[in-house]
Formats: sequence, structure tokens, C-alpha cells
Amino acid sequence: MTLKVLIVEDNPDDSELLIRRLRRLPDHTFEFTVAPSGQDGLHALTLNTPELIFLDFNLTDMNALTFLERLSQLPLKTVVITLTGNGDEKSAVSALKAGALDYLSKNNLDSETLKRTIDSALERHRLNEQLVSTQLQISRMIQETPVGMCLLDSDLNFLNVNEKFAQFAHFPLDDMAGTSYSSIPSPLLQQLEWMCKRVLLSGRSFRDVEVSTGQGMHAEFYLVNIYPISNQPGVILWIGITVTDITRSKQDALLLQESQNQLNLTLEATKVGTWKWNPSTGEIDWLGQTAHMFGFDHFPMRPSLQDLLSGIHPEDQSSFEEHLQSSLSNHQDFALEIRIPRLDGSNRWVMARGRADLSGPTPQVLGTLVDITDLKEAELALREISQAQQRFVNDAAHELRAPLTAIQGNLDLIHRYSNMADEDKEEALADVAREATRLSRLVQDMLALAKGDAGTELRMEEFDLSSVLEDALKSTSMLTREHQLQVSDLPEVDILGDYDRLKQVLVILLDNASKYTPAGGEIRVNMESTGRHALIHVSDTGMGIAEEDQPRIFERFYRGQLSREKDPGGTGLGLPIAKWIVEKHGGKITLQSTLGVGTTLTLHLPVLKEVASH
Repeated sequence: MTLKVLIVEDNPDDSELLIRRLRRLPDHTFEFTVAPSGQDGLHALTLNTPELIFLDFNLTDMNALTFLERLSQLPLKTVVITLTGNGDEKSAVSALKAGALDYLSKNNLDSETLKRTIDSALERHRLNEQLVSTQLQISRMIQETPVGMCLLDSDLNFLNVNEKFAQFAHFPLDDMAGTSYSSIPSPLLQQLEWMCKRVLLSGRSFRDVEVSTGQGMHAEFYLVNIYPISNQPGVILWIGITVTDITRSKQDALLLQESQNQLNLTLEATKVGTWKWNPSTGEIDWLGQTAHMFGFDHFPMRPSLQDLLSGIHPEDQSSFEEHLQSSLSNHQDFALEIRIPRLDGSNRWVMARGRADLSGPTPQVLGTLVDITDLKEAELALREISQAQQRFVNDAAHELRAPLTAIQGNLDLIHRYSNMADEDKEEALADVAREATRLSRLVQDMLALAKGDAGTELRMEEFDLSSVLEDALKSTSMLTREHQLQVSDLPEVDILGDYDRLKQVLVILLDNASKYTPAGGEIRVNMESTGRHALIHVSDTGMGIAEEDQPRIFERFYRGQLSREKDPGGTGLGLPIAKWIVEKHGGKITLQSTLGVGTTLTLHLPVLKEVASH
């Protein structure tokens, strides 16, 4: 398929270079249109809609942010990739926030980067379109469902209402969206308002509540569910209400109980397995996905309760059986989570619900099984992410506050005391510069970690690991000149990695060694190959790390008391960045340290298979 490409670039040489690089890409063909200014680019959009736009950030007549703002006002769906100068990540991030899907540095337009960026941007665009389509389908489903449904915000204003709900409320549908709940004069809504407020206060749902309006032949009966919809920390964002008209079943006494049971099962869950236990015979009837949940290829000829219990985790069998007996004896509904072992050793999580049915000649227990495995795993993952995010935000706020406070305090002093002595003024300005440098380093480190959390991929290539180490030693020569630096012979070891990122790791280790080792102390660097791994050791004879601090040394922002005293301007992010980079290479970083003796940090990096086989 040929992609229509619009290049908005005021430098003809850059446009021509980009076109040449794009034409070399395998599996892609392009039809190019070049616009030398932002205005020309916007005009070109009205003539021929492209699937892909390469947009220079700084144009002669406008920048990329202005272009993207105007593009957003057009009824077009196209992918935008911004072009920035070398390392202009701040501009790139602002463009991403304005609607661009990715960015490229003009100094890094190799084929691999171009292809990866284009494919990634097109895929994200496709997923965004799919998400919008899904949202429209969900909204349409709500409108078309035969059950009355609505969604309220935390102030009890209607966000979404379907025709059936408006019909039950006896209020025009067009007048309900955005309207306050209490302002609608509906007998049905008036009965539900106190329950909505209770859900907001307690966070608990009302399930299968029967309400009625009117009297005699004009009475209407509804079965209502009101439930909170919360985010991961437990803050209620919305309230959902489902209303089912049960007037006919209530008026038909002969079908009342059967209809009630079927309605309750329908409202309890979708895509479930069902079961019915007859205590007098001990037999179990099951339908739906029950067999699939338990891993049965086929149903037993005459399934029994024991067949059901045998598929449940041994630790949950007695609890499930106790709930069955209690439901039968006390006529109480029950709901509990049970585990069903899988063949691979993992567990399937299932929500089991049951209720006693005493309407027939023989008491029975009816129930449903709902697979909640994905929900349980998602809850755990979201909880871990939320906790990590909260820690990161709290630590970042704490670390940013100190340099900002120092900068503001010193500037206030200079502003307030205009006759301050030159010596004091110079000292205050020096403090400002020092804290600004620390703040800049902290922000850069936070940005590096944020890119790692966002899944930024490394640029992997084949190279000799010793060349990276030699490069890092040259870059830190000014830092280590007051120490006794000992570097052993470096063997040639080929690896597949990101050269710049691995150099960053080694600079971090050498910088730490020089900062925490007194002048005249030793810093030793050596590298060895152990079959499938290369090991780089960076040792020092510095102050060492306290034993209680060592388990947390790779945590973000964590700094032991001694390190804070030795280097008050540090960020506590160097080793976490190093750990992230090494792990992205499939390796690990280990620590050995004795307080007052010194520290050794070791990188374990996998080598190429060709080398490992020697």
C-alpha cells in the first residue's frame, strides 16, 4: 500500500534528505508532497489528505504547536511526526502533548529508526481509531439495551441515559443529559435518590432492589441495581443505575418466582457458568461456561457435587461446601471467591454466587460462576503501578522542593536588600547557580527514568564492550585525576547493546566512585568474560555503604545518610537509571560494600552467542 506523505519543512536540503531515506525503506512505498511553510502545509491538507505528516518544529511562519492546533480544527485523521534538532526533547514533548504521535531528530534518520517510528506511529493511530470506535459501540449498546441504564457523576448529574431509562422515569430523554438528578420530577427517581447518596457515602452497591410507583392497576414494578464505579485508590467517580421493568411478572402470580430467579441470574453477571444442586439426589446440573472453567472436556454422565468440588482448589473446597450448606439451612445468598487449578500450575479465579430455592417440592441451591482471573491480575498490577507512581511523585516533590526553596530564598534576599555587600551577593548568586545546576540534573535524571517507564526502546548494535569502557574512562578523567586509578587489561568482548546508554552507566559508576572516595584513594576497573556473560567491576576504597542502606540503594531518590553528607547536591537517581539500562540489556547489577572499606559494583552483561560459544 502506498502512503501519502506530506513533508512540512522550510529547509529544502532536509526535505530532500528525508525523502531519500524514506525511499530506501523496505516494505514501504510513499507518495510525497512537500510544503516549505506551515501555511503551505495547511493549504496542502485541503487538496489531498495525507496519511502521514512529517512536521518541522521550527518553521519560518509558525512552529509545530501552532500547526497542530490548526490541524486539530480540521475534520482530518492523519498521523503527525515532528522533526526536531539534535536533543531538542523539550520541544518534542510539547508537540506530543499537542497531538503529534512521535518525533524524530534530524540527526538520527537512519533506516531502522525511521521504519520503527513510522510503524509505531501508524499502529498507535490505528489503536486510537479503534478505541474511539469501541467507545461509540459501547454508547450505542447502552442506548439499544432493553434494560434502563444511566450513568451519574459524583454530583448526581446525568452523564449518559438510554431511552428505556427515560421511559421508566417518564421524562424526555433529550432533557436528561447534563441535568441534575434532583431536578427531575419523577416518582421512580425520587425513590432511588437516597440510595444514590448512600452509595456515594459508603461505596456499597444496592443489588436487586425492588421498587414500585403508582397504585392498583396503574402500579409499576422495577428491579434496580445501583453501584459505584471507582478508580484504583477507591475514589468514586461515577454511579451506575440499571432498571428493569418487572411489572408483568409481578402481576402474573403463577410465573412470579421463576421470573424472579431468571431475572436475578441475568443481572448478576454475563458470560457465566450456572449450576443447580439438588441435595436430595446429590446431583449437579451445570450450563454455560462451567465445564470450560473447570477444564472439563465433557460433562460427566450424572455429575455430582463431588465432581464440582474435585475441580476446586483443596484450600477452598471446604469453604464452598460450608456456604452451600449454610445457604440451604439459613436461606441466605452467598458469594465467595474460589480458585480452580489449571494444568500449568496457575489458578483461575472465579466468583461463585449461590442462593437457596425453596419454591419447588425439593429444596435446591442455584448458583453462577464468573471468571474474574483477569480482574484479579489487573487489580494487582494496577495496585503496584499506583503505589510506584505515588512513591515517585512524593519523592520527586520532596527532592524538587529543596533546590527551588533555596533559589527562591536567595533571590528574595537579593531583591529585598539592594545594598547588600558584593561579597554576600556573590555568595547568594553562587548558591542559586549551584541549586539550579542540581535542579537541572534532577530533572534530566527524572526524564530518563520516565522514558524508561514509558517503554522507550534502546538502539541496539554490535560493538566491543571494552571501547565503551575506555570512552567512559576518558569522559571521567577529570573526576578521577586526584585518585589512584587502576585499569586492568581489557579483553575484547562483543555485545549487542546501546553504546551511549552503557557509557552512561559506566560514567555513573565512575562518578560515584570518585565522589565517595577521598583524594589519593584507589579506584579499580577491570573486565572479564565468563562464557555467556561479561563482567565489569568498578571498585573503590571510599567510605562504603552502611549494611542497612544496601537493600534500598537502587530505589529511586533513596540516599543513605553518609552519601547525603558527602554529596548534598546528588539526586539519588544515578543507580536506579543504571539498573534500568542494564536490565534492558538483559543483564543485572550487583553490589558489595563494607562501611569504611569501600564498594564494588559489578555489571553482568550477556555477550553475543558467537563469542559465548568459544
